[in-house]
Amino acid sequence: MEKLGLYHLEDQAKRGIPEAQLELGNRLRKGYGIKQDDYLAAKWYYKAAKQGLARAQANLGFMYLKGHGVDKSEKEAHKWFKLSADSKDMVAQYNLGYMYRKGLGVKQDHYRAVEYYKLAAKQGYRTAQSNLGFMYHKGLGVDKNLAKAFEYYKMAALQGLPEAQLNLGLMYHNGHGVKRDFVAAREWYERAALNEDADSPSYYKAVLGEMYRRGEFVQQDFERAKHFIQLAADKRHPMGLYNLGELFRQGQAVPKDMNMAIKYFSESFEGIKALAEDGDPRAQSNLSFLYNQGYGTDKDTEMRLHWVSQSAEQGLPWGQYFFGQYYYSRGDSSNYKKAFGWFKKAAEQGLAIAQHDLAILYQKGIGVSENPIEAMKWYQKSGEQNFIDSQYRLANMYYKGLGIKTNFNKAFLWYERAAENKHEASQKMVEVMRREMNK
Repeated sequence: MEKLGLYHLEDQAKRGIPEAQLELGNRLRKGYGIKQDDYLAAKWYYKAAKQGLARAQANLGFMYLKGHGVDKSEKEAHKWFKLSADSKDMVAQYNLGYMYRKGLGVKQDHYRAVEYYKLAAKQGYRTAQSNLGFMYHKGLGVDKNLAKAFEYYKMAALQGLPEAQLNLGLMYHNGHGVKRDFVAAREWYERAALNEDADSPSYYKAVLGEMYRRGEFVQQDFERAKHFIQLAADKRHPMGLYNLGELFRQGQAVPKDMNMAIKYFSESFEGIKALAEDGDPRAQSNLSFLYNQGYGTDKDTEMRLHWVSQSAEQGLPWGQYFFGQYYYSRGDSSNYKKAFGWFKKAAEQGLAIAQHDLAILYQKGIGVSENPIEAMKWYQKSGEQNFIDSQYRLANMYYKGLGIKTNFNKAFLWYERAAENKHEASQKMVEVMRREMNK
């Protein structure tokens, strides 16, 4: 049917051949060789679905779920997905799993979501494999199992799904379900960013650029950040425009220029807002900043807090960290405890700066009981990711015996690592300790 000319396809569709009706619906929905028309697409899907064609039922369910060409109805979407899934259509199985996971038109049920994801994943549906990896990663509807999460992310990543490639990189970075490997992590991040199979290739370029800019799960590299951000900005992707604004605001790989920064922030606002409202946690975090500064919009403290909380609740490490910073800035015991909670969530996901700040709270007893052993643990996790201040503070703890037993060998090791990163105080301490060892 895909090879038929439009005239013959329409003729067979009008004769009631369901496969032709499905193909005509597909072309109308995508605008392939014909004017795009969701209403007519849904009409032809319905004709084929009524004849029992499983893929047409799945596509019709999607139209109802999104309100494309028909009145949005999660109840109708569920009905058509169920009919299709009962015929073992993997797309419908995935979408039913998605509806149960999100509680769309049905009571939220992670266990049933996993059941349907497994059915679709077994048939090789890559998006189901990726989402199943997420369920094992977070322990939703199944016992948390990082090895299983890694396995399913890898299945989808090898099929070219960019979000799975990005998540696989995170697994390698954090050593979750696999031996930690920063080189492999970077390779998978960049495969995601350069993947033109994505629905929005520029989005992944912007995300990776943001990661390089912030040093988020990758070695900070402003030149690499600029490279990927510029690729996204050239396509006018709002995340690319926003991050280009950040480069100019902070003078990273470009001259510091607030006029240029505000220009790109303002140009990104409407697109960032649309992404945030569609549920993207990175966009929500960025939108919070735009409302806080009044770039592209009026300043709005209420909206700033709303969007950063949305980002944090969705599990974005930077959103959690920024939300923790907000509570920390309030400066009282109740808010310090909330700051501690959000820093810990971000730290547990491997965000180095959050691990560093969490260690400070443990070391100083802010928002939590003073605990030098926990402080040392989190400084080490952060230091292993090459976070220089954590390396220096950990070295100080060993050298001065700050709540732990003095250990000059470990102190020297961490001073040396920070010194290699051009940390001046650590370079001086390396010299001091070498003189002491030579005496």
